[in-house]
Amino acid sequence: MLLKIAPHLRTCNITCTDPVMVIDTTFLKRNSMVILFLEVIYKFIQCSLLFLYALTNRILVVDEGPSLSWANYLNLLHTKNALRPNDAVLLMRLDLRFLHSLSKFHVVRVYFIDRSQDKLITFWRLKGHNTPYDVKFANIVRYSFKLFAKSAKHITVRYVFLP
Repeated sequence: MLLKIAPHLRTCNITCTDPVMVIDTTFLKRNSMVILFLEVIYKFIQCSLLFLYALTNRILVVDEGPSLSWANYLNLLHTKNALRPNDAVLLMRLDLRFLHSLSKFHVVRVYFIDRSQDKLITFWRLKGHNTPYDVKFANIVRYSFKLFAKSAKHITVRYVFLP
């Protein structure tokens, strides 16, 4: 789809696996406000769906979504400068504030299910991907979960390792 929009990318030597990483850094810097606006809209939709789910259930179980989104923010911040540091902090604080406010009325549990590196690479190949598995992003996800676990004081956070 990206090649339909920008056919000149076909001649480039692309080694990245993520299509966002192919886009020019200056273009992403100029559109950082648009990226922030789209992320805030996504956060609003995500929070409203979690709130609706919390209205029907007393216990709210969240998977590794916050740590994946934090890893995405850190990845965009450090590799492409697509987000400014204050914007990334704002998005991270929105996650924490929403889960903290939900924890006052409901039981909120966040689980991070981690797999061994070999198992992740095997699953990646079984899905039919031709590009190699991005080990660097997996390490960023693990780091962001540790950061989330230290920051979320009023939420039950559990780490589950499956070999």
